[in-house]
Amino acid sequence: MKFLKKLENQTLIAIIFGLLVGYFFPGASTYHSVLGDLFITLLKMVMIPLVLLTLFHSLLNLTKQQDIFKQLGFGIFVYYLATSVLASFNGLLMANIFSFGGSFETEKVSGLSSLAPKDIVLSFFSKNLFKSLVEGDLVPLIVFTITFAVFVGKSAKNKDRLIEIVDVLTDAIQKLTEFIIKFTPVGVFSLVAVLFNKLDFDKYSEMGSFFMATGIGMSIHAFIILPLILWVTTKFSPLRFFLQVREAVLVAFFSQSSSATMPVTMRVLEENAQVEEKVYGVSVPIGATLNMDGAAFYHAILIMFMASLSGIQLGFGEQIVLLLLTQVSSAGAAGIPNGGLMMMSMMLGIVGIPAEMIALYIIVDRFWDLPITAVNVWGDLIGAKVLDSKLKNSSDKAHI
Repeated sequence: MKFLKKLENQTLIAIIFGLLVGYFFPGASTYHSVLGDLFITLLKMVMIPLVLLTLFHSLLNLTKQQDIFKQLGFGIFVYYLATSVLASFNGLLMANIFSFGGSFETEKVSGLSSLAPKDIVLSFFSKNLFKSLVEGDLVPLIVFTITFAVFVGKSAKNKDRLIEIVDVLTDAIQKLTEFIIKFTPVGVFSLVAVLFNKLDFDKYSEMGSFFMATGIGMSIHAFIILPLILWVTTKFSPLRFFLQVREAVLVAFFSQSSSATMPVTMRVLEENAQVEEKVYGVSVPIGATLNMDGAAFYHAILIMFMASLSGIQLGFGEQIVLLLLTQVSSAGAAGIPNGGLMMMSMMLGIVGIPAEMIALYIIVDRFWDLPITAVNVWGDLIGAKVLDSKLKNSSDKAHI
């Protein structure tokens, strides 16, 4: 049957069986829990090399286009960083408005709670890269990888040879990850059954609030914040622009892949929105790699929700750290096989949320992955239009 050949359908069936086993045979978790633990262990095993190699590979390839980077300046990064931060802030705001975890006392201490402002800054850097690798301290490793890729990109000597080596390593680690991901249904079955067996239904009654908060917050970002940025910076009608590029948004929604939507995104920008190729040729690949507004929002609000279910209540300072971390997790999820799953595993470990809560992410992600991807691409489309407008305005002024 074609239905059973697709991994996502196998995972859906595994979720259903996991819920049934967790409800009717709660004692069985003693025997099958090792499957879920093994799945999480395998994900953690490939997570660091996968994220670092993929990120380094993407940035190294992008540095080939230095002429365009110089012409666009830092505008492209400023836009993507600003919209991503706004999305994460929106997610945290919705979580606080809906008071996730406010109905019960805090039972556990967050992994972020011991960080002072000075520690927060220092936590993004590593004194010893090998120690960070051994301890799985991913954030400073990502910072180093980004910095190292930028400086490697500035050196022409043997860069092509290095890119070839990184190509081989990246392809190998992605194939290994794809192999592990094939066992997702087995791992998910065990994780869901164990999670269901541990459920505190009084706490999980907040699931309706989570869905409402997520829907409202995502709508605000997609229909108010991003269009407002477009109108303020270009004076172009957001509705008119959406009608021009709606095909790409719809393809993103149903394909659930920003990368797979890129050809459509580029075509509608050129043919319908009159965006120049030298702009979308750089902004769209970077956007599909680093700019994930929908994911930044979703990671922020979901971590807050899972923390509350785990008895962890994050204070103001901890939420600021979380906002910064979601920039890394949302960007790191792009271009990686099942990147959201990988980065969410990382986030749970940093915050101190039990690893089995990843099962909750898998369940709700089946629903939210569609609109999240559409918001990701919608942000890329608007970014290309904003940058194109600024570039054309600069050219017009230069000719006066």
